[in-house]
Amino acid sequence: MRIKNIAAASVTALAAIAAVLATGAPAQAATTKFCNISFEFAGNGCFYSTGDKFTVQDMRADGLRTVLEWRTTDGRSGECHDSNGANNPPTTCDYDLKENEVVVFYLENRNGATGAPSNMGQAITAWTSGR
Repeated sequence: MRIKNIAAASVTALAAIAAVLATGAPAQAATTKFCNISFEFAGNGCFYSTGDKFTVQDMRADGLRTVLEWRTTDGRSGECHDSNGANNPPTTCDYDLKENEVVVFYLENRNGATGAPSNMGQAITAWTSGR
């Protein structure tokens, strides 16, 4: 009799767990964060797939700005500049990118908006939301 009671309790518990799992929250796309650093850790930057936002932050007081350059598979490209000095909050650049696109971005440091690039980081591949 004791084994039947344990078996019945186990079946009831499993049914309750299955009912909870079957009535989960509505599906929604999660924001995926892709991040990178420039060579010698002079700056960092991220792409957020939901909202199509880039952040870039200068991490070294060397008189240079940190720049995040990006390109998508549909041919769009742009730059996000952090020119507010080192170790301040990151600069956010907000774009409206197509869904299901590949985004490639990298970081570099520049002396001014159009200065020669230095401390270039590795390219990072990301995806816009919907993928």
